[in-house]
Amino acid sequence: MVVPDAVGFGRSDKYTERDEYSFRMHYDALGAFVEGLDLTDITLVCQDWGGILGLTYAANNPERFARLVPMNTGVPTGTQEMPPEWEEFRAFVERVEELPVGMLIQNATATELSDEVLAAYEAPTPTRS
Repeated sequence: MVVPDAVGFGRSDKYTERDEYSFRMHYDALGAFVEGLDLTDITLVCQDWGGILGLTYAANNPERFARLVPMNTGVPTGTQEMPPEWEEFRAFVERVEELPVGMLIQNATATELSDEVLAAYEAPTPTRS
């Protein structure tokens, strides 16, 4: 099993300019990962943003894939409108001085998470930059 860490997510290095992040950059990084390891007979298990990239890559490189297991994802065209709640969330993220990642995660769960678990969610983005 191999699991790529998308550029700028998790504990990988991060760009400081928003324009550095693009679908093309992430798609090319995924392609370099798959092709660099010469992966074949892939079972793609993907969800959320991983599905947007992974399913697109699988559609363009079907010879490398044996199975697709998409969960909570899709392949948007870029023309759909996001709901008002998404736009409100985006505006919140852009205007706060310090993004409360732990609070956001805790508010999205049904159970109380430990301080240790919440700290793990905060770890990839220790500073605003």
